Amino acid sequence: MQLVALIALFGIWLIGQLQRALRTTQQREREISALAGLNAQVLNERAQLLEEAYRGRGQLTRLLKTVSLSSLSGGPAKAAEMFLGQILELIDVEFASFTMVNIDGSIGERTDSFKRNMAFPETKRPSNLEQAVIKSWATQNVTDAGTDERSIPALLTSGIRSCLGLPVKTDRRLVGILCFYSL
Repeated sequence: MQLVALIALFGIWLIGQLQRALRTTQQREREISALAGLNAQVLNERAQLLEEAYRGRGQLTRLLKTVSLSSLSGGPAKAAEMFLGQILELIDVEFASFTMVNIDGSIGERTDSFKRNMAFPETKRPSNLEQAVIKSWATQNVTDAGTDERSIPALLTSGIRSCLGLPVKTDRRLVGILCFYSL
């Protein structure tokens, strides 16, 4: 009888050990499954980043080729026009301009791209927005062309309500001002 009781106790203890081992194994399987899901997610994100980098590399190559070819064939104005075209293709906007900044910091030629509206008239005097970009070498934005003193007066007559002026610069000088406009 004692032997049967001892075997029963050992059996109960063994069953408990097996249940703990089974729970541990199931927990490990869940952890491995979760890690496999994370690994797949990381691999997908890596593939997407590589694809974006490849596209970016192609866009940069086209931009450099455009600037190189235009500088050989038409001078700064042609380079600015082709640069603006590449930027517009890259970010798919309808209204933009690129204003060259001369070495002395004065405004140079401006290239406009307006798909539906007429371009507003170019003036040799820089707008308040362009002056703010030239002064700060930083991005400037006009959220309401009707109330902001940096607005270009002809914007309202062209139907444009806001604009963004981005400096295009090297380490030593401001090369131009890229402006995007919105109705």
